[in-house]
Amino acid sequence: MNSAKTGRIIRIVVTVLLILLILVSLTGIVLFGTGVRNTKQTGTFNLFGRSYHLNKSTAMEPDLEKNDLVVVRHLSFSQLKEGDLMAFYMEEDGKEHLLIRRIQSIRGITYTVEDNSGEGFEVSADTCRILGKATSKSTTLGKAVLFLQTSEGRTIFYGWTAGVTAFLLGLTILVHVLGKLLFGKPVESDGPVDALTGQPLSFDEPITIETGTKRR
Repeated sequence: MNSAKTGRIIRIVVTVLLILLILVSLTGIVLFGTGVRNTKQTGTFNLFGRSYHLNKSTAMEPDLEKNDLVVVRHLSFSQLKEGDLMAFYMEEDGKEHLLIRRIQSIRGITYTVEDNSGEGFEVSADTCRILGKATSKSTTLGKAVLFLQTSEGRTIFYGWTAGVTAFLLGLTILVHVLGKLLFGKPVESDGPVDALTGQPLSFDEPITIETGTKRR
């Protein structure tokens, strides 16, 4: 295999990998950006049957601290059991608020839930909108989401996004140029050649030069 062919293969492989990296990065950025924006409204984007929420309450401390990022697995009423941390929406003053409480007992379609202080109440499919079961939390990610909701955080996030995208695109171009310089094989030609690659220049139409003397 000659060096020119080897260089062409290397450029193709590297380009494909960089394009995939750019697509994955942009997808992650879009999903994360959407989630950060929507956390102001109690919930974030849904991904693989789960959603991510900022806990705005102290009712379940120390199990769930205020501003923890909570992962909720979407389940129906019938899939929940006693002891689960149930996430559900209840309406107050015309607005839905996300609550997370522990299920103490189940009687038919009525669930008794409590916070960590022991204050409890009953809920059912008629009085609330079930979201699912809180399965995990992250204090660090919660702080990150809070920071990204600020104007300073958004500026840093979008600046970082633009910088990474520009870097990856520039790296792709650099790989192509270096590949040409390192593996491009100059071709001997009597005609004009490209100054960068050493390859002969081609023209869509032949150039015809007329010779002869003009008649008077």
